[in-house]
Amino acid sequence: MRRALLALIVLAGAIAAALFVRGAVAPEVVRERIEATLSAWAGTPLRLGGTVETHLLPTPGLRWSRVTLTDPSGTILADADAIDVGLAVLPLLKGRSEMTGLAAHGASGRLRLADLPAATALLARLAALPPIDLRFDGAGLAVEARDGAVERLDRLEGRLTRGDGGRLDLTLAGRLRGETIGLSLTLPTDPATSPRWRLAATGPGAEIEAGGTRGVDAEHRFGGTVSIDATDPARFAAWTGIGSIADLIRAPLRLDATLTAGAATTTLTDLRLSLADAAATGSLVISHGDGEPALSGTLAFDTLDFAGPTPLFGEGWKRISLDRRRLPVALDLRLSAKRLKTAHLDVAKLAASLNLADGRLNAEIGEAGLWGRTVSAVVVGDLDDAGLSGRLRAGAKDLPATEFGTLFAIEGIEAGTVGIGFEGETVCARLGDCVDAIAGRLRLSARALTVTGASPFGDVTRFHPIVVAPKAAARKAVWSQAEADIRLQGRDARIESLEMTSTDARFALRGVGDLSTGGVDLSGHAFFRNLRATAPGGPAEEIRIPLSVRGTLRKLEVTPAMPEAIPADPIAVPLAPIPIVPPIGAPAQR
Repeated sequence: MRRALLALIVLAGAIAAALFVRGAVAPEVVRERIEATLSAWAGTPLRLGGTVETHLLPTPGLRWSRVTLTDPSGTILADADAIDVGLAVLPLLKGRSEMTGLAAHGASGRLRLADLPAATALLARLAALPPIDLRFDGAGLAVEARDGAVERLDRLEGRLTRGDGGRLDLTLAGRLRGETIGLSLTLPTDPATSPRWRLAATGPGAEIEAGGTRGVDAEHRFGGTVSIDATDPARFAAWTGIGSIADLIRAPLRLDATLTAGAATTTLTDLRLSLADAAATGSLVISHGDGEPALSGTLAFDTLDFAGPTPLFGEGWKRISLDRRRLPVALDLRLSAKRLKTAHLDVAKLAASLNLADGRLNAEIGEAGLWGRTVSAVVVGDLDDAGLSGRLRAGAKDLPATEFGTLFAIEGIEAGTVGIGFEGETVCARLGDCVDAIAGRLRLSARALTVTGASPFGDVTRFHPIVVAPKAAARKAVWSQAEADIRLQGRDARIESLEMTSTDARFALRGVGDLSTGGVDLSGHAFFRNLRATAPGGPAEEIRIPLSVRGTLRKLEVTPAMPEAIPADPIAVPLAPIPIVPPIGAPAQR
């Protein structure tokens, strides 16, 4: 009996408390507080609409269904299937309604990036916002970029909190462009009380982690470390939809650096970059103030191997637009490498620079070691809406002829040196089109060129006419000098002159070539000294043999024709005989 009475008293007390608590719940008061909080975060007055229900179990709270958020004009800015509001129990027992948190289900809204203030102003605004604890699931958000393009994030789940400790925390997971993304952000809104910050973001094929402290100086600089790990850069670039970086890098990339970020600049020092097996150190500075964004810095590689099993770069670099309007960033970069390897070249001590500012381009290889010699190249020009109009200059001296011949698959060169000089221009709209658009003049100069019989020019005695002395036993020729003057137009070459001189012969040829296939079609003459006996002190004659040279640099075919005698001096035309006329009256001779 006592137990039944006790249970009845407890039940009556619970009912009374529930009725009291239910009576203490003021939906309109809670609505006003929600509207005030969301209005402060949105930066514009908002009105919460929908039907409301009160529940006490498992915890006291309110639920709004078919929710809409509207601005003063009645335009719907966001909507949700439902919003749950948790209420603290003890304040309810005192007759007050205090929110413990919000939970939005199936919310949908729109964010215009153009409406966001600058970074410094945004941080100041966040510091002044009221506390919030907002959970959301099944949400969607349309993000409108500054150029009007709209991206939609779907299946968003996460939590946004800001307490009284001066710290904002955001966790987010969802889908963007068909891929799963994640974000975790801890941001100090009051660095004096909570200076630590942290950022972690994941996307398809890449992730970033950063963290450190936020300063209390006037610029509230962020300091710390940053790590970027792109295991599949090609996938990440394709996901971003940015055409200029799509298929630009294929090798796995990782970057670690010390970070300092202010209102106008972000600096990466103690930078360590790995690209497949290539490692580099350096520093970068990103300027993002009111003027043109700029990227400057240095990268020093140990070995940069383009011939390794993992390709470093894709085909995307060919599609990089040189339209000035699509390159809204200034560049001032320095690149060096102790060794750079390609499928055909091994370059040592490379030092290069790239400068782009105000539509003016200056790219230079100031120094590079090739086969123990120094080569250099420079490109200068102007960028406008149509692309690049540039001028090129490149040169090298005393390159070893044997290695030079191997580069172009020319057989039979044993010794000698080669000098190269090129001057030209190019006009192109995309980076990959610049090579095909090159037009200019290439000069090649070789000295002491020793050529064996593996080359058509190694045994020149086979072109000798019969009147010349017997062939030498050695199938080798030493060309004291060889000069080529070539006009280039893209991959087409017009060989205006090719002259080769040895002790007993010289060749003079001209024709055309194809840089893409290595094909040549030349014609001209071979000249030999005429070794026939001549009168003492008389002029020596020269034998000229017509030649045609066809094929590819790997396999040339030289076809001689019949020799032609070339007198050293024109032969005098004999005078006509003078008739003898007898005197008048003289007897005729019989």
